[in-house]
Amino acid sequence: MTRLSAHGSEGAPRSPGGRVILRSLLIAVVLSVSSPAYSLDDLLGWQTTRWGMTEEEVRGQLESYGFLLTSLPAFYGRWLEADAPFSTTVEMAGSYYDAIFMFSKDTRRLGRVMIRTVDFSREHALTLHESLLRALTGNYGQPTETQAGVASVTRWTFKTTTVVLSLYTEIAVPRNPITQVVVIYAPSLAAAEDPKDKLLGLGLLRALGEAGLRAR
Repeated sequence: MTRLSAHGSEGAPRSPGGRVILRSLLIAVVLSVSSPAYSLDDLLGWQTTRWGMTEEEVRGQLESYGFLLTSLPAFYGRWLEADAPFSTTVEMAGSYYDAIFMFSKDTRRLGRVMIRTVDFSREHALTLHESLLRALTGNYGQPTETQAGVASVTRWTFKTTTVVLSLYTEIAVPRNPITQVVVIYAPSLAAAEDPKDKLLGLGLLRALGEAGLRAR
C-alpha cells in the first residue's frame, strides 16, 4: 500500500521536544502496517474510510491517525458538485498532495476522495504522474483501463471502489495553462455513471486557472 503520512499546513502534529519526531514516525508505521482496505478482489475505500461514512466519522478516522484537517472555501463544493468541507495533506510516491473529502449533497455521506495537485509546469506534472502510476500499479496490479488524449485516464476497477489516475492540462485560458494530477477514489457504480468532468473535478481546475489569471 502507498505510504501516507500525516501532515498539515504546519507539518507534523506538535508535541513537546523530541516527541514530535517520535509521533510522526509512529503515524507512518501505523499507516504502513495497518490492514489494507483491499483484498485481491476488492478495494473497500480509501485507507480506513468507507463509502457512506458521515462527515463526523471521516473526521474521527483521520484525526485518530494525526492528520490535520483544513476547512475549505464553499466554492470548492460548488465546482465539485458535492459538499467538500475539509482537506488534509498526504504523501504518495514521495510527493505531497491535497486530499479533499467529498460528501453527497443529498445524503451527506462520503462519496469520493480526491487526491490532487496543480502545477504550472506540465513537465513536472508528467513526472508526478509517472511516479503515481508506478506506485498505484505496484499496489493494485495492472490497470483495468487506460485512455490517452487531452485527459490521460488510468483506472483500476474493483467491486466496491474504482481508482482513477488522471493528468489533464486546462488550456481554455491560454495565458495561464494549469495541469492537474489527480487520483480519485470513488464507489465503482458512481465512477461508471458520472461524466468525466465531474469524476475528475475539472470544474474546480478551470475555476482555479481563471482565479490564477485574475491574480496575475
